[in-house]
Amino acid sequence: MKRTLGTVTAALLIVGAVVEGPAQASPAGGQVVASSWKCSGNTVGEPMRTYAVCTKFASDGKPIGGVSATFYHSGEVLEVYDNFDNDHHTAAYLSVSGNGTARYFTGKHDLSFPEGLSMSLKVCTSMYDGAVCSGWIAGTT
Repeated sequence: MKRTLGTVTAALLIVGAVVEGPAQASPAGGQVVASSWKCSGNTVGEPMRTYAVCTKFASDGKPIGGVSATFYHSGEVLEVYDNFDNDHHTAAYLSVSGNGTARYFTGKHDLSFPEGLSMSLKVCTSMYDGAVCSGWIAGTT
């Protein structure tokens, strides 16, 4: 079952997976907060996937856009979503042990890696300076 950015964001907010406070990066928890942005991610099962999501909130606390990337372990597919109107493509960074780090833009990417390699994923509002990015989210291929 595919989940939309709104579904993932709502689930994160319901379980309290997003932190409040000043801008910070937490590699261990994969959570980042930058002004009205909240970013998080996780590796979850059925189907096994690693995701990173950043959501922008209005002053009234309602989500008004965001970006996300999801790496599906079975089939090694990376899907990068852009629901933030900044005239730039969302950039996702996928680092796989022994393969380096590659940047992918909005869309679906069919990839191929050996099973069981360490990997990390992060998503950014663009590839440019000043972009809002999630922390690195760890998983395996």
